[in-house]
Amino acid sequence: DFMLERIGKYKILECIADGGQGTVYRAFDPIFKRTCAVKIMNQLVTGDPGYLRALHMKTSLSTNLHHPGIVATHDCSQDSDSVYIATDYLPGSLARRMDSGKSLTNRQAVKTAHQIGRALAYAHKHGILHGNVKPENILFSGNGSLKVSDFGIAKCMAFSRYRGSLYTRSSMFYCSPEQVSGNNMDHRSDIYSLGKLLKEMVIGTIPLSEEGILEGYSGQMGLPGLFGDNKNLMPNSIQSVVDKATSLIPENRYDSMGNMLSDLQKALRDLPEDLILRRQSALKARTTNARSSKKHRGNSTTPVSYTHLRAHETSLHLV
Repeated sequence: DFMLERIGKYKILECIADGGQGTVYRAFDPIFKRTCAVKIMNQLVTGDPGYLRALHMKTSLSTNLHHPGIVATHDCSQDSDSVYIATDYLPGSLARRMDSGKSLTNRQAVKTAHQIGRALAYAHKHGILHGNVKPENILFSGNGSLKVSDFGIAKCMAFSRYRGSLYTRSSMFYCSPEQVSGNNMDHRSDIYSLGKLLKEMVIGTIPLSEEGILEGYSGQMGLPGLFGDNKNLMPNSIQSVVDKATSLIPENRYDSMGNMLSDLQKALRDLPEDLILRRQSALKARTTNARSSKKHRGNSTTPVSYTHLRAHETSLHLV
């Protein structure tokens, strides 16, 4: 197979993802001496003038988004017949975490949704719709910081003659009904997608079988689902947020991401503290008490053991 070695100034290191619009590579920028993610658009969209005009406009707008929760865009250029976008490189993603079987607690799911929502709210304030909120576009840096990528891609799709071919199968589960039907969308479409993502994080999965695809379509178009709604798997505080965010009628959803964020904060306050966190708090209290007692009793106090908790602590660094 042909191995791409370079595009523009970027040295290609490895292929890391393949999607409906292009292939993403880990690459090296020799000028700024940094590792980047370079997305090379596929030939389907490279020959589509409407899409390319929208892509350059989208990239121009994205470079002006300066937020700690948004992946920075560095470049949108063309090398021969190939069009590419260069952004920050982040090694982890929510999709890989969920595919690996590492489940999120309810509190972690709500905190993650809140972080995503803050980034989306910032973009909405600057007039930019994401339009493709899904686990693959939720990335994590080496220190665990969350960032949202691929802003404005839906606007590019809307200008493409190949619009229906650019969505991956998994993306359809997060698309709002108006997006699926090709109607105009606004910030409430992102609210819908975040609600669907929150539900997936809480219940653990969304089926991707052919039956699951059919259920996804039927749900978006207002038809009865095939496999139930999994409501028994979600606490009421989270369920109420999901229900409002994923209403099939845009006017019945949250009218702003800010209002959804407020309800996510309320849901977090209503949720019981995670069992592991309670154990850590209890351990901290016991350790503090032991140290305090040690001051009065000399060195006779036996140190508190926390080795058995270390395996659990690593699962809490997501948020």
